[in-house]
Amino acid sequence: MRPFFIGASPITQAQWTAVVMTHSDKTSYALQPFPSFFKGDRLPVESITWNEADEFFIAPDNPGWQGRIGLRVICML
Repeated sequence: MRPFFIGASPITQAQWTAVVMTHSDKTSYALQPFPSFFKGDRLPVESITWNEADEFFIAPDNPGWQGRIGLRVICML
């Protein structure tokens, strides 16, 4: 397995939007690029479902995670 980083802070709306807009073709279903009620690039993402969070953060031990957006991609922003 290739090395990867796991963040210890919430994902900001800017990070969420950048990953979703860039990798929308690699998700099982469409993720909204601007899901939060309270707007601000530096604010954490909120108002998402468990399934949307799971789609965004595919666990590294899941065999299909490397081809999807997952943790490895968010750390490369």
